[in-house]
Amino acid sequence: MQIFVDILIMIVILGVLISLHEAGHLASAKLFKIYCFEYSIGFGPKLLKVRRKGGETYFSIRAIPLGGYVSMYGEEGAVPEGEEEPAKERSLESKPLWQKLIVFVAGVTVNYLLGLILIFIAVSVFPTYYNGWGYLTPTSGEPLSSAYAPLTLDSASDLYNQVRAALAARDSSLTPEDHLLYAGTVYTFQDGELQYQYQVLDGMVEMEHQKSNGSYEAIGKFAVVYGPDALTKAHDLASDLALFPIIEGEETDPRYAEVGIPNQIDFAGKSQFTLKDAVGEGSYRFKMKLRFLPKLGGDATRPIAASSFAESWDKRVEIEQTVQNKDGVWASFGAQIDVLAIRNSWSEAWEEWAYRVPWANIAIFKGLASIFTSGISNLSGIVGMTAQVGAVMAMGGASMIFLYAGLISINLAIFNLLPFPGLDGWQILVGTIERIIKRKINPKVKGIVSYIGLGLLVLLAVAVTIKDIIGLF
Repeated sequence: MQIFVDILIMIVILGVLISLHEAGHLASAKLFKIYCFEYSIGFGPKLLKVRRKGGETYFSIRAIPLGGYVSMYGEEGAVPEGEEEPAKERSLESKPLWQKLIVFVAGVTVNYLLGLILIFIAVSVFPTYYNGWGYLTPTSGEPLSSAYAPLTLDSASDLYNQVRAALAARDSSLTPEDHLLYAGTVYTFQDGELQYQYQVLDGMVEMEHQKSNGSYEAIGKFAVVYGPDALTKAHDLASDLALFPIIEGEETDPRYAEVGIPNQIDFAGKSQFTLKDAVGEGSYRFKMKLRFLPKLGGDATRPIAASSFAESWDKRVEIEQTVQNKDGVWASFGAQIDVLAIRNSWSEAWEEWAYRVPWANIAIFKGLASIFTSGISNLSGIVGMTAQVGAVMAMGGASMIFLYAGLISINLAIFNLLPFPGLDGWQILVGTIERIIKRKINPKVKGIVSYIGLGLLVLLAVAVTIKDIIGLF
Protein backbone atom coordinates (compact mmCIF):
# COMPACT_ATOMS: atom_id res chain seq x y z
CA MET A 1 0.00 0.00 0.00
CA GLN A 2 2.83 2.42 0.86
CA ILE A 3 4.35 2.13 -2.60
CA PHE A 4 1.07 3.35 -4.15
CA VAL A 5 1.02 6.32 -1.77
CA ASP A 6 4.64 7.09 -2.69
CA ILE A 7 3.85 6.91 -6.42
CA LEU A 8 0.80 9.17 -6.00
CA ILE A 9 2.83 11.75 -4.05
CA MET A 10 5.58 11.78 -6.68
CA ILE A 11 3.02 12.12 -9.49
CA VAL A 12 1.51 15.13 -7.73
CA ILE A 13 4.92 16.72 -7.09
CA LEU A 14 6.18 16.27 -10.66
CA GLY A 15 2.80 17.19 -12.13
CA VAL A 16 2.73 20.50 -10.23
CA LEU A 17 6.39 21.35 -10.92
CA ILE A 18 6.27 20.54 -14.63
CA SER A 19 2.90 22.15 -15.27
CA LEU A 20 3.92 25.39 -13.52
CA HIS A 21 7.27 25.40 -15.33
CA GLU A 22 5.53 25.23 -18.69
CA ALA A 23 2.86 27.67 -17.50
CA GLY A 24 5.67 30.18 -16.96
CA HIS A 25 6.71 29.81 -20.60
CA LEU A 26 3.10 29.99 -21.78
CA ALA A 27 2.18 33.06 -19.73
CA SER A 28 5.25 35.03 -20.82
CA ALA A 29 4.73 34.02 -24.46
CA LYS A 30 1.09 35.15 -24.28
CA LEU A 31 2.24 38.41 -22.65
CA PHE A 32 4.29 39.20 -25.76
CA LYS A 33 1.54 37.91 -28.07
CA ILE A 34 3.52 34.94 -29.34
CA TYR A 35 1.24 32.34 -30.92
CA CYS A 36 1.31 29.05 -28.94
CA PHE A 37 0.08 25.90 -30.64
CA GLU A 38 0.26 23.55 -27.67
CA TYR A 39 0.92 23.41 -23.93
CA SER A 40 1.91 19.83 -23.11
CA ILE A 41 2.70 17.91 -19.93
CA GLY A 42 4.87 14.96 -20.98
CA PHE A 43 6.20 13.79 -24.32
CA GLY A 44 5.24 11.11 -26.84
CA PRO A 45 1.75 9.81 -27.68
CA LYS A 46 -1.07 12.06 -26.50
CA LEU A 47 -3.43 10.80 -23.80
CA LEU A 48 -5.57 13.91 -23.69
CA LYS A 49 -5.71 16.94 -25.98
CA VAL A 50 -8.30 19.72 -25.65
CA ARG A 51 -8.74 23.31 -26.78
CA ARG A 52 -11.41 25.67 -25.57
CA LYS A 53 -13.84 27.00 -28.11
CA GLY A 54 -12.34 30.00 -29.88
CA GLY A 55 -8.94 29.39 -28.28
CA GLU A 56 -5.66 29.00 -30.10
CA THR A 57 -3.68 26.71 -27.76
CA TYR A 58 -4.22 22.98 -27.23
CA PHE A 59 -3.72 21.69 -23.67
CA SER A 60 -2.47 18.11 -23.67
CA ILE A 61 -1.17 15.31 -21.48
CA ARG A 62 1.25 12.86 -23.10
CA ALA A 63 2.44 9.37 -22.22
CA ILE A 64 6.09 9.95 -21.21
CA PRO A 65 6.16 12.02 -17.98
CA LEU A 66 9.76 13.24 -18.33
CA GLY A 67 8.94 16.92 -18.74
CA GLY A 68 6.76 19.06 -20.95
CA TYR A 69 6.84 21.81 -23.53
CA VAL A 70 5.08 24.80 -25.04
CA SER A 71 5.04 24.71 -28.85
CA MET A 72 5.44 28.31 -30.05
CA TYR A 73 5.23 29.66 -33.58
CA GLY A 74 8.71 30.43 -34.86
CA GLU A 75 10.51 27.66 -32.98
CA GLU A 76 12.25 24.84 -34.83
CA GLY A 77 9.81 22.70 -36.77
CA ALA A 78 6.94 23.39 -39.10
CA VAL A 79 3.47 24.59 -38.24
CA PRO A 80 1.55 21.54 -36.89
CA GLU A 81 -0.57 19.70 -39.39
CA GLY A 82 -4.09 21.10 -39.59
CA GLU A 83 -3.08 24.50 -38.18
CA GLU A 84 -3.11 27.70 -40.17
CA GLU A 85 0.12 29.67 -40.19
CA PRO A 86 -0.27 32.69 -37.89
CA ALA A 87 0.75 36.23 -38.75
CA LYS A 88 4.53 36.75 -38.88
CA GLU A 89 4.45 39.34 -36.09
CA ARG A 90 3.23 36.59 -33.72
CA SER A 91 6.35 34.51 -34.32
CA LEU A 92 8.90 33.99 -31.54
CA GLU A 93 11.62 34.90 -34.03
CA SER A 94 10.03 38.29 -34.70
CA LYS A 95 10.41 39.36 -31.08
CA PRO A 96 13.41 41.29 -29.70
CA LEU A 97 16.04 39.33 -27.78
CA TRP A 98 14.99 40.64 -24.37
CA GLN A 99 11.46 39.30 -24.86
CA LYS A 100 12.73 35.92 -26.07
CA LEU A 101 15.05 35.65 -23.07
CA ILE A 102 12.16 36.36 -20.70
CA VAL A 103 10.12 33.61 -22.37
CA PHE A 104 13.03 31.15 -22.15
CA VAL A 105 13.83 31.92 -18.51
CA ALA A 106 10.22 32.16 -17.28
CA GLY A 107 9.89 28.43 -16.60
CA VAL A 108 13.02 28.14 -14.49
CA THR A 109 12.11 31.35 -12.65
CA VAL A 110 8.73 29.91 -11.70
CA ASN A 111 10.37 26.67 -10.54
CA TYR A 112 13.02 28.44 -8.50
CA LEU A 113 10.53 30.75 -6.79
CA LEU A 114 8.21 27.81 -6.18
CA GLY A 115 11.12 25.92 -4.60
CA LEU A 116 11.75 28.82 -2.21
CA ILE A 117 8.05 28.90 -1.28
CA LEU A 118 7.85 25.14 -0.74
CA ILE A 119 10.91 25.18 1.53
CA PHE A 120 9.42 28.01 3.58
CA ILE A 121 6.14 26.13 3.92
CA ALA A 122 8.11 23.10 5.09
CA VAL A 123 9.86 24.98 7.92
CA SER A 124 7.01 27.28 8.96
CA VAL A 125 3.66 25.51 8.57
CA PHE A 126 4.45 21.96 9.71
CA PRO A 127 6.30 20.67 12.78
CA THR A 128 9.88 19.54 12.38
CA TYR A 129 10.76 16.12 13.76
CA TYR A 130 14.00 15.45 15.62
CA ASN A 131 15.72 12.35 16.97
CA GLY A 132 16.89 14.38 19.95
CA TRP A 133 17.74 17.83 21.24
CA GLY A 134 21.24 19.17 21.11
CA TYR A 135 23.50 22.15 20.65
CA LEU A 136 26.05 22.96 18.01
CA THR A 137 29.71 22.03 18.27
CA PRO A 138 31.40 24.83 20.23
CA THR A 139 35.01 25.93 19.97
CA SER A 140 37.82 23.83 21.41
CA GLY A 141 37.92 23.70 25.17
CA GLU A 142 34.15 24.02 25.64
CA PRO A 143 31.67 21.18 26.13
CA LEU A 144 31.23 18.79 23.22
CA SER A 145 28.30 19.01 20.86
CA SER A 146 25.72 16.71 22.41
CA ALA A 147 22.25 15.30 21.81
CA TYR A 148 19.50 14.14 24.14
CA ALA A 149 16.54 11.99 23.23
CA PRO A 150 13.19 12.03 25.05
CA LEU A 151 12.24 8.52 26.03
CA THR A 152 9.81 6.32 27.86
CA LEU A 153 11.17 3.45 29.94
CA ASP A 154 8.97 0.40 30.39
CA SER A 155 8.23 0.46 34.13
CA ALA A 156 8.31 -3.35 34.18
CA SER A 157 11.74 -3.57 32.56
CA ASP A 158 14.98 -4.36 34.31
CA LEU A 159 16.44 -1.16 32.85
CA TYR A 160 13.79 1.00 34.53
CA ASN A 161 14.36 -0.73 37.86
CA GLN A 162 18.12 -0.25 37.59
CA VAL A 163 17.72 3.49 36.96
CA ARG A 164 15.26 3.83 39.83
CA ALA A 165 17.55 1.88 42.19
CA ALA A 166 20.54 4.05 41.20
CA LEU A 167 18.55 7.20 41.96
CA ALA A 168 17.37 5.79 45.28
CA ALA A 169 20.95 4.92 46.26
CA ARG A 170 21.89 8.53 45.50
CA ASP A 171 19.00 9.68 47.71
CA SER A 172 17.60 11.62 44.77
CA SER A 173 14.05 12.88 44.56
CA LEU A 174 14.18 12.47 40.78
CA THR A 175 12.50 9.55 38.98
CA PRO A 176 13.46 7.80 35.73
CA GLU A 177 10.76 9.90 34.03
CA ASP A 178 12.72 13.05 34.94
CA HIS A 179 15.59 12.03 32.67
CA LEU A 180 16.58 12.21 29.02
CA LEU A 181 18.68 9.60 27.28
CA TYR A 182 22.16 10.88 26.50
CA ALA A 183 21.88 10.05 22.80
CA GLY A 184 25.54 10.54 22.25
CA THR A 185 28.09 13.03 21.23
CA VAL A 186 27.41 14.34 17.76
CA TYR A 187 30.55 12.84 16.25
CA THR A 188 31.50 14.37 12.90
CA PHE A 189 33.06 12.22 10.20
CA GLN A 190 34.52 13.73 7.03
CA ASP A 191 34.75 11.64 3.86
CA GLY A 192 36.02 13.79 1.03
CA GLU A 193 33.41 16.51 0.47
CA LEU A 194 30.74 14.67 2.43
CA GLN A 195 30.24 15.22 6.14
CA TYR A 196 28.27 12.87 8.37
CA GLN A 197 27.19 13.24 11.97
CA TYR A 198 26.53 10.31 14.27
CA GLN A 199 25.08 10.08 17.76
CA VAL A 200 27.36 7.65 19.53
CA LEU A 201 25.79 5.96 22.56
CA ASP A 202 28.84 3.93 23.56
CA GLY A 203 32.21 4.28 21.87
CA MET A 204 33.55 0.88 22.89
CA VAL A 205 31.66 -2.40 23.17
CA GLU A 206 32.77 -5.95 22.48
CA MET A 207 30.54 -8.07 20.28
CA GLU A 208 30.26 -11.73 21.25
CA HIS A 209 29.02 -14.67 19.20
CA GLN A 210 27.62 -17.85 20.74
CA LYS A 211 29.38 -20.98 19.58
CA SER A 212 27.73 -24.36 19.06
CA ASN A 213 28.79 -25.49 22.56
CA GLY A 214 26.90 -22.58 24.12
CA SER A 215 29.90 -20.48 25.08
CA TYR A 216 30.50 -16.98 23.72
CA GLU A 217 33.57 -15.71 21.93
CA ALA A 218 34.55 -12.10 21.24
CA ILE A 219 34.49 -11.20 17.54
CA GLY A 220 35.43 -7.50 17.58
CA LYS A 221 35.17 -4.10 19.17
CA PHE A 222 32.55 -1.66 17.97
CA ALA A 223 30.95 1.71 18.64
CA VAL A 224 27.18 1.75 19.15
CA VAL A 225 25.39 4.48 17.21
CA TYR A 226 21.77 5.62 17.44
CA GLY A 227 20.33 6.27 13.97
CA PRO A 228 16.54 5.97 13.54
CA ASP A 229 14.89 5.34 10.18
CA ALA A 230 11.65 7.02 11.25
CA LEU A 231 10.94 10.02 13.48
CA THR A 232 7.21 10.47 13.02
CA LYS A 233 6.35 7.66 15.41
CA ALA A 234 7.82 6.33 18.63
CA HIS A 235 10.36 3.56 18.11
CA ASP A 236 12.14 0.97 20.18
CA LEU A 237 15.75 1.95 20.84
CA ALA A 238 17.11 -1.55 20.23
CA SER A 239 15.70 -1.59 16.71
CA ASP A 240 17.45 1.64 15.72
CA LEU A 241 21.05 0.98 16.68
CA ALA A 242 24.01 0.25 14.45
CA LEU A 243 27.58 -0.80 15.21
CA PHE A 244 30.70 0.48 13.49
CA PRO A 245 34.19 -0.98 13.95
CA ILE A 246 36.74 0.65 16.22
CA ILE A 247 40.12 1.76 14.88
CA GLU A 248 42.27 0.56 17.74
CA GLY A 249 45.37 2.59 18.43
CA GLU A 250 43.87 5.82 17.07
CA GLU A 251 42.73 7.87 20.05
CA THR A 252 40.19 10.69 19.91
CA ASP A 253 40.16 14.17 21.37
CA PRO A 254 40.35 13.83 25.21
CA ARG A 255 36.92 15.42 25.46
CA TYR A 256 35.44 12.61 23.39
CA ALA A 257 37.21 10.10 25.63
CA GLU A 258 35.56 11.70 28.66
CA VAL A 259 32.11 10.85 27.32
CA GLY A 260 32.89 7.29 26.27
CA ILE A 261 34.54 7.54 22.84
CA PRO A 262 38.20 6.61 23.46
CA ASN A 263 39.11 5.53 19.91
CA GLN A 264 38.47 6.68 16.37
CA ILE A 265 35.49 4.99 14.71
CA ASP A 266 35.63 3.53 11.22
CA PHE A 267 32.41 5.02 9.87
CA ALA A 268 33.53 4.15 6.35
CA GLY A 269 34.18 0.54 7.32
CA LYS A 270 32.36 -2.23 5.52
CA SER A 271 32.17 -4.58 8.52
CA GLN A 272 29.26 -3.14 10.42
CA PHE A 273 26.22 -4.73 12.01
CA THR A 274 22.77 -3.22 11.56
CA LEU A 275 20.60 -4.32 14.42
CA LYS A 276 17.43 -4.17 12.35
CA ASP A 277 18.52 -7.23 10.41
CA ALA A 278 19.81 -10.67 11.22
CA VAL A 279 23.59 -10.64 11.40
CA GLY A 280 24.08 -14.35 10.83
CA GLU A 281 23.26 -17.69 12.34
CA GLY A 282 23.41 -18.18 16.09
CA SER A 283 23.16 -15.67 18.92
CA TYR A 284 25.03 -12.41 19.46
CA ARG A 285 25.31 -10.05 22.39
CA PHE A 286 27.19 -7.03 23.66
CA LYS A 287 27.14 -4.87 26.77
CA MET A 288 26.74 -1.13 26.38
CA LYS A 289 26.52 1.84 28.72
CA LEU A 290 23.34 3.88 28.64
CA ARG A 291 23.55 7.31 30.25
CA PHE A 292 20.51 9.11 31.60
CA LEU A 293 20.83 12.85 32.27
CA PRO A 294 18.38 14.80 34.44
CA LYS A 295 16.20 17.42 32.78
CA LEU A 296 17.44 20.38 34.77
CA GLY A 297 14.53 22.59 35.72
CA GLY A 298 12.13 19.90 34.57
CA ASP A 299 11.73 21.43 31.10
CA ALA A 300 10.84 18.60 28.73
CA THR A 301 10.39 20.84 25.69
CA ARG A 302 13.98 22.04 25.20
CA PRO A 303 17.42 20.45 25.41
CA ILE A 304 19.84 20.67 28.25
CA ALA A 305 21.64 23.94 27.62
CA ALA A 306 25.34 23.83 26.79
CA SER A 307 26.01 25.95 29.87
CA SER A 308 24.25 23.36 32.05
CA PHE A 309 25.82 20.30 30.46
CA ALA A 310 28.57 19.87 33.08
CA GLU A 311 26.07 19.95 35.95
CA SER A 312 23.73 17.54 34.21
CA TRP A 313 26.59 15.23 33.23
CA ASP A 314 27.79 15.09 36.85
CA LYS A 315 24.29 13.94 37.89
CA ARG A 316 24.01 11.29 35.18
CA VAL A 317 22.93 7.70 35.82
CA GLU A 318 25.00 5.09 33.96
CA ILE A 319 23.52 1.64 33.45
CA GLU A 320 25.23 -1.27 31.74
CA GLN A 321 22.73 -2.99 29.46
CA THR A 322 23.16 -6.30 27.65
CA VAL A 323 21.77 -6.24 24.12
CA GLN A 324 21.03 -9.64 22.62
CA ASN A 325 20.20 -11.13 19.26
CA LYS A 326 18.59 -14.51 18.92
CA ASP A 327 17.50 -16.03 15.63
CA GLY A 328 18.07 -12.74 13.87
CA VAL A 329 15.91 -10.64 16.21
CA TRP A 330 17.38 -8.05 18.54
CA ALA A 331 15.52 -8.07 21.82
CA SER A 332 13.97 -4.93 23.25
CA PHE A 333 15.30 -3.85 26.62
CA GLY A 334 12.45 -1.50 27.52
CA ALA A 335 13.63 1.85 26.12
CA GLN A 336 11.34 3.61 23.66
CA ILE A 337 12.34 6.88 21.99
CA ASP A 338 9.39 9.24 21.90
CA VAL A 339 8.26 11.46 19.04
CA LEU A 340 9.86 14.89 19.22
CA ALA A 341 8.05 17.41 17.00
CA ILE A 342 8.60 21.15 17.38
CA ARG A 343 7.05 23.99 15.39
CA ASN A 344 9.34 26.87 14.51
CA SER A 345 8.47 30.37 15.60
CA TRP A 346 8.26 32.99 12.85
CA SER A 347 11.87 34.07 13.39
CA GLU A 348 13.07 30.46 13.68
CA ALA A 349 11.30 29.60 10.42
CA TRP A 350 13.16 32.37 8.58
CA GLU A 351 16.46 31.25 10.09
CA GLU A 352 15.81 27.66 9.04
CA TRP A 353 14.76 28.82 5.54
CA ALA A 354 17.93 30.89 5.22
CA TYR A 355 19.94 27.74 6.03
CA ARG A 356 17.98 25.35 3.81
CA VAL A 357 18.01 27.42 0.60
CA PRO A 358 21.83 27.59 0.20
CA TRP A 359 21.99 23.93 1.25
CA ALA A 360 19.57 23.00 -1.55
CA ASN A 361 21.56 24.94 -4.16
CA ILE A 362 24.91 23.52 -3.07
CA ALA A 363 23.54 19.96 -3.04
CA ILE A 364 22.33 20.34 -6.63
CA PHE A 365 25.61 21.76 -7.93
CA LYS A 366 27.54 18.99 -6.16
CA GLY A 367 25.23 16.43 -7.74
CA LEU A 368 25.83 17.87 -11.22
CA ALA A 369 29.59 18.01 -10.64
CA SER A 370 29.60 14.37 -9.53
CA ILE A 371 28.53 13.34 -13.05
CA PHE A 372 32.10 14.05 -14.15
CA THR A 373 33.68 12.14 -11.24
CA SER A 374 31.24 9.33 -10.49
CA GLY A 375 29.14 9.07 -13.65
CA ILE A 376 25.42 8.55 -13.05
CA SER A 377 25.88 6.63 -9.81
CA ASN A 378 24.81 9.65 -7.73
CA LEU A 379 21.92 10.67 -9.99
CA SER A 380 18.31 9.67 -9.37
CA GLY A 381 15.42 9.61 -11.82
CA ILE A 382 11.70 9.21 -11.29
CA VAL A 383 12.08 5.67 -9.93
CA GLY A 384 14.84 6.65 -7.51
CA MET A 385 13.01 9.76 -6.32
CA THR A 386 9.80 7.79 -5.81
CA ALA A 387 11.67 5.14 -3.85
CA GLN A 388 12.84 7.87 -1.46
CA VAL A 389 9.38 9.26 -0.72
CA GLY A 390 8.58 6.74 2.03
CA ALA A 391 11.88 7.36 3.82
CA VAL A 392 11.45 11.12 3.47
CA MET A 393 7.95 10.96 4.99
CA ALA A 394 9.15 8.75 7.84
CA MET A 395 11.76 11.33 8.81
CA GLY A 396 9.46 14.33 8.88
CA GLY A 397 5.95 13.84 7.52
CA ALA A 398 4.49 16.73 5.52
CA SER A 399 7.39 19.03 6.41
CA MET A 400 9.92 16.75 4.71
CA ILE A 401 7.65 16.17 1.70
CA PHE A 402 7.41 19.92 1.08
CA LEU A 403 11.16 20.24 1.61
CA TYR A 404 11.73 17.38 -0.84
CA ALA A 405 9.42 18.98 -3.41
CA GLY A 406 11.22 22.30 -2.95
CA LEU A 407 14.58 20.65 -3.54
CA ILE A 408 13.29 18.97 -6.72
CA SER A 409 11.81 22.29 -7.94
CA ILE A 410 15.11 24.15 -7.48
CA ASN A 411 16.89 21.18 -9.08
CA LEU A 412 14.58 21.41 -12.09
CA ALA A 413 15.22 25.15 -12.40
CA ILE A 414 19.01 24.90 -12.25
CA PHE A 415 19.17 21.84 -14.53
CA ASN A 416 17.07 23.57 -17.18
CA LEU A 417 19.47 26.52 -17.21
CA LEU A 418 22.31 24.30 -18.43
CA PRO A 419 23.32 25.28 -22.00
CA PHE A 420 22.58 21.81 -23.33
CA PRO A 421 20.52 21.22 -26.50
CA GLY A 422 16.87 20.69 -25.64
CA LEU A 423 16.99 22.70 -22.39
CA ASP A 424 16.02 26.31 -21.72
CA GLY A 425 19.65 27.24 -21.19
CA TRP A 426 20.37 26.16 -24.78
CA GLN A 427 17.69 28.50 -26.12
CA ILE A 428 19.17 31.37 -24.11
CA LEU A 429 22.65 30.59 -25.43
CA VAL A 430 21.52 30.37 -29.08
CA GLY A 431 19.53 33.60 -28.81
CA THR A 432 22.50 35.41 -27.30
CA ILE A 433 24.89 34.09 -29.98
CA GLU A 434 22.53 35.20 -32.74
CA ARG A 435 22.43 38.68 -31.24
CA ILE A 436 26.23 38.83 -31.03
CA ILE A 437 26.85 37.63 -34.62
CA LYS A 438 23.84 39.65 -35.84
CA ARG A 439 22.38 36.88 -37.98
CA LYS A 440 20.09 33.90 -37.57
CA ILE A 441 21.47 30.40 -37.26
CA ASN A 442 19.97 28.03 -39.82
CA PRO A 443 16.65 26.78 -38.31
CA LYS A 444 17.27 23.26 -39.63
CA VAL A 445 20.66 23.15 -37.87
CA LYS A 446 19.08 24.37 -34.64
CA GLY A 447 16.31 21.80 -34.97
CA ILE A 448 18.70 18.90 -35.59
CA VAL A 449 20.93 19.87 -32.65
CA SER A 450 17.92 20.26 -30.35
CA TYR A 451 16.51 16.86 -31.34
CA ILE A 452 19.91 15.24 -30.76
CA GLY A 453 20.09 16.90 -27.35
CA LEU A 454 16.61 15.72 -26.43
CA GLY A 455 17.54 12.21 -27.56
CA LEU A 456 20.63 12.23 -25.35
CA LEU A 457 18.57 13.47 -22.40
CA VAL A 458 16.06 10.67 -22.93
CA LEU A 459 18.91 8.13 -23.07
CA LEU A 460 20.31 9.58 -19.83
CA ALA A 461 16.88 9.33 -18.21
CA VAL A 462 16.54 5.70 -19.35
CA ALA A 463 20.04 4.83 -18.06
CA VAL A 464 19.34 6.46 -14.68
CA THR A 465 15.97 4.68 -14.47
CA ILE A 466 17.59 1.30 -15.14
CA LYS A 467 20.22 2.07 -12.50
CA ASP A 468 17.51 3.03 -10.00
CA ILE A 469 15.50 -0.13 -10.70
CA ILE A 470 18.59 -2.30 -10.21
CA GLY A 471 19.26 -0.47 -6.95
CA LEU A 472 15.87 -1.49 -5.61
CA PHE A 473 16.89 -5.15 -5.52
